[in-house]
Amino acid sequence: LNPTKRRGAGDAHSKMINWDTDKLIFIPIFWGAASAGHWGLLVVDRLMVPGGVVTCFDSLPNYKPEACETLKQLMAGSPLATGAGADWRLGSTPRQSRAGNDCGIWMLMIATAYSAAVFTRRNNAVA
Repeated sequence: LNPTKRRGAGDAHSKMINWDTDKLIFIPIFWGAASAGHWGLLVVDRLMVPGGVVTCFDSLPNYKPEACETLKQLMAGSPLATGAGADWRLGSTPRQSRAGNDCGIWMLMIATAYSAAVFTRRNNAVA
């Protein structure tokens, strides 16, 4: 991430996101070589968490133990991290099989579960 990058710069997908103000942002993270790496997930939640929070989800935390801390340091000056109050957490998730190749599906399912939980909490709060 380049903290000096302004809105509207970058690829088409980044133009769809307002990094400063969007309330819920899911960021797939890939570690390792293209042929054999691992997927994780960052969730920026400014909707359900007062002040905002960035949560790092990883089904194989031993694959790259320093990954979430490295991401936190790289993003320290970005609007994404400061806009979320710079409160970082490690997400509690089930672990995948070390010999499995399901980390991409796992990452998508965590994003789906998080979205469903936010939707449910919002609907319950309105009712």
